Amino acid sequence: MAGPDAQREHQRDADQSNGRRLGALLLNPPTGPGTLTIGRVRLAAGVVGAAEVGVANMLSTPTRCSKGITEVGASEAGWLEARPAIVSLLEESDDVLLAWGTSPLTGPARIHLRAQIAWVRDTLATSRHERVWMLAGEPRHPSRWHRYVSDKYERTAGGSLEDRIREVLQPIEVSKLAAGGGAVVHVDSRAVPPRTSTARHVTASDASVRLLDGVGGRRVVGGEGYRVAMSAVTELPDDAVDRYANALSLVAEALARDDIDAARLALQPIAGERWEGRFALAGKPGVGGAAAGARDVSAASKARIFVRDGMRCTYCGGRVIPRSLLVAISDVFPEEFPYYAHYKKGTVHPAYWAVAPEADHVEAHSGGGAGDDDNLTTLHVACNTIKSDSRAEDMPAVEARTAPKSWDGLVAQYPGCVRAGNRHGRRHHKPGYHAERMRHLGVRPLEDEIDPS
Repeated sequence: MAGPDAQREHQRDADQSNGRRLGALLLNPPTGPGTLTIGRVRLAAGVVGAAEVGVANMLSTPTRCSKGITEVGASEAGWLEARPAIVSLLEESDDVLLAWGTSPLTGPARIHLRAQIAWVRDTLATSRHERVWMLAGEPRHPSRWHRYVSDKYERTAGGSLEDRIREVLQPIEVSKLAAGGGAVVHVDSRAVPPRTSTARHVTASDASVRLLDGVGGRRVVGGEGYRVAMSAVTELPDDAVDRYANALSLVAEALARDDIDAARLALQPIAGERWEGRFALAGKPGVGGAAAGARDVSAASKARIFVRDGMRCTYCGGRVIPRSLLVAISDVFPEEFPYYAHYKKGTVHPAYWAVAPEADHVEAHSGGGAGDDDNLTTLHVACNTIKSDSRAEDMPAVEARTAPKSWDGLVAQYPGCVRAGNRHGRRHHKPGYHAERMRHLGVRPLEDEIDPS
């Protein structure tokens, strides 16, 4: 009886006689020969029974290393130029390997990559391919495969690199490549578990953020680490802003009437959702753990900017609801609409990123931008995370959302929400928190803001 090695050689000879072709879809061309990556693709070809390999890239612009992709990928041109070669690869290949990598990009390049992934998914859906191949269900780049299957993580039984790849290289049905369910084609190195509600439950990779120092129970990380840690924020569904704003409008109106039952019913479509990421404080560690170059803007300044901008995000045009008003709703419904002041994992509703606003620096703080009103604008927390330190003119254009002309961020209902929390809920902040923020928003505070507990 032939041993395992002889059996593999026999199978390889048979596969070569079949002339099958494996097409690998990578991220972008290297400036060198890319021998290592092509070698790994050939190993995958042997696993799936292909004799030939072909390669296409999501981005046509070459870089020396992956770190340069964020810069060169900021322009949409390189992504669009890559599409004809991708179509040709899909047409000429018998099997397809998705392997553009799981390291997150930032700024405009991140959005362009997400758009390219969506286009690839749609193109595959109309092609003759019924399945694609990925390493362990994610589009991991071949240059990193040896790390994933190393003995350190005990993910495979050992043996040669080809043996280990054989264990974890998986066929995935094209119909299951829709974001949010089953095998997810995404750009972040984390798994997305099955959804139990309409929120995108995502978990930031523990390995992707290097802990530098601790500040008030939060982690201080450098700029790149911060964007990685907060990348889950940008994974909210496209309809999240309108869905949350519509539901919370009805909730606030009911609370203003002190109709708790009606408010709870209005909250049901979004109730119980929780963001499963982690929060990190941007900045560099300073003396005693304090963040150097803090970019905090006062609560009064933030409120002034939000009112000036009509309670709308100046990037996407979507409605915003002040965070303190969301907290007032959480006071009434702490389980259905969860909130935790320090943003502990799994304790905060995704609406705190989808509709809550931030006062963002137009000229980035890191680039010397001032903190005065002329250099501040209103952005959703999610939109602000996408923007990072980019300039507004460098951001990809998005279709503006519509909002009622009379939209005031539900500020008119703010006192009623606080009153309902006083009577029926529990306080998430010390007494006086809402009174101070109502003054900032031009609303007369309640005289009876007390701690209901």
